[in-house]
Amino acid sequence: MHPNPSDFFQSCVTLLKESEQEVSEFIGWELIETTRNSIQYLYQNNNGKLSAHQKRTVEAISYHLEVFTNNGETMGTGSLNIQVFHDIKHRINIVIEMAKNSHNPSWNLLEPPAEPYPEVITADFEIVNNVNSVLNKLEGEIEDAISESKNVIVNSAELFLNSNSIQRYTNTGIKTYKVGSNVYFEIAMEADQENNTQEVLNIKTSLSANDLNLKDFILKTAQETLALGHTSEPKTSEDVNILVNEDVIADLCLALQSQISCVREYHRLPYLQAGQQIYDLKNRKKGSSPLNITLDPFLPAMTDSSAYTREGLVAKKAQIINDGKVMFQLINNRFGQYLKKEPNGITGNMLVDTDAYSYEDLKTKEENIIEIIKFSSLLVNSQKMTWSSEIKLAKQYHSDGTYTMIKGGVMSGNVWDNFADAMFSSNTGIVNFPPNSYNDAKGYVGPAWMLIRKGVSVVGV
Repeated sequence: MHPNPSDFFQSCVTLLKESEQEVSEFIGWELIETTRNSIQYLYQNNNGKLSAHQKRTVEAISYHLEVFTNNGETMGTGSLNIQVFHDIKHRINIVIEMAKNSHNPSWNLLEPPAEPYPEVITADFEIVNNVNSVLNKLEGEIEDAISESKNVIVNSAELFLNSNSIQRYTNTGIKTYKVGSNVYFEIAMEADQENNTQEVLNIKTSLSANDLNLKDFILKTAQETLALGHTSEPKTSEDVNILVNEDVIADLCLALQSQISCVREYHRLPYLQAGQQIYDLKNRKKGSSPLNITLDPFLPAMTDSSAYTREGLVAKKAQIINDGKVMFQLINNRFGQYLKKEPNGITGNMLVDTDAYSYEDLKTKEENIIEIIKFSSLLVNSQKMTWSSEIKLAKQYHSDGTYTMIKGGVMSGNVWDNFADAMFSSNTGIVNFPPNSYNDAKGYVGPAWMLIRKGVSVVGV
C-alpha cells in the first residue's frame, strides 16, 4: 500500500508540473523519495567475549530527481539529488540545463501499465517491524558460533540491520512503492597464539536475516584464520578441475544474464539473442549437467524481487536458458524502442536447476580437484566472459583421499567453457546480496556446488 508522500515530495511535484508548462523542451521527470532506518552495533573483545561498545540508530530521507528534455531532434537526460534545504526551483532548473546538454536518440517515456502491479514481498518484514527481536536472535547466533570457534580470538565485529522504503512518481502517472531490508555483518579474528601479526576480516550481507547463516560463516572465518601460515601455493596448470560454491555460481550466472540484455545489442557489445546455444550439446563430457535458468521476480524476500522493472514495466517471470539455449532476450522500454522490439519486462532472481550429485559425489568425480573455499576478489569480464582471482583459501584433494590447504596463485576461467562441462549438486544454496555503491544486487537460488571440468587454469609455483 502506498503511503502518502511527504509535504516536501508534494512540493517538488508541484514545482515540476509548473516547470513543464514553462520550459518547452522539458517533457518528463521521475522523482524518488527514499527513507532509511538503521540500527548499528559495533563490538569489541572484552575479556574473551564480544561486547557492544557503540550503538547507533540512524534515520534518513533523500530525494532523487531525473528529468527528460527533447529539442525535436534528440532527447536529453539529467539527474541530481535534492535536499530539503535547497531552493527546489533552482535545482530543477539546474537539472533541466544538464539534460539539454545530453543528446540521445528519442524514445517515448513509459505510460502506466494497463494491468496492475502484482503483490510481491520485497523485504524481511521482521527486520522492518521487529528489528530488536532480529538483533537479539542474531547476537545469540554470533555468541554460539564464537564459542565453538576454538583457538582463535575475535577482535571486533559490526552488525547493521537496515530497512528502507522507496516511492516513485513520474509525470506520465507511474506510481511505485517498495519496501526493502538488509543485514550487514563484519567480523575480524586472529589465531590465539603469541606474537600474532595476521588478522582475517570477513563480511557477510543479505536482504534477509534468515539467509545469513552466521554460524557457518563464522566457523569458516575461523578455519581461514587457523590456516594462515599452514598453506602452500598451487602448482601452475593449464587445465584444472575446481569445485565452487553458490557465491561463485551466482557471479558466473549474472555475467551470463548480462549477455542477454538488449542494451548490449544496441551498443554493439557481445550479446546473446533468443535461439542461440551457449555450449555444444554434442561434445560434452559424460555426466555434465544441463544449465537451466529462470528469472523470477516474485520470490518472497529476495533482493531481485519486485512488482515492476526499473522503468516501471510490470515484472514478468520467464525461463531464459534451457539446457544452454537462450529462450528470451531481456527487452526494456527505451532500448526496445530503439531496436523496434516489444518490451517484455522479464526480470528477477536467478533460479538455476540443481542436478542429482551430492557434495561428496562432486569431490570424487575427477582427480586432484581444487575446492575453492574463498576467492580474494572474483572479477568477471562480461565483455570477454572470462574471470580471474587470487585464491584466498582452497583445498587440493589427492587421489588417496587426503587434501592440502592452498593459498595464493591466480586462477582464471572462461564462462562459456565452464558451463559446457559443469556438474551441479542436488542441494540448494541461496545468495541474497543487496546492492551497494560498488556491486549490483544478486539474487540466486540454485546448486550449492558446481564442479567445473573445463576452461580453468591456475598460475602458481
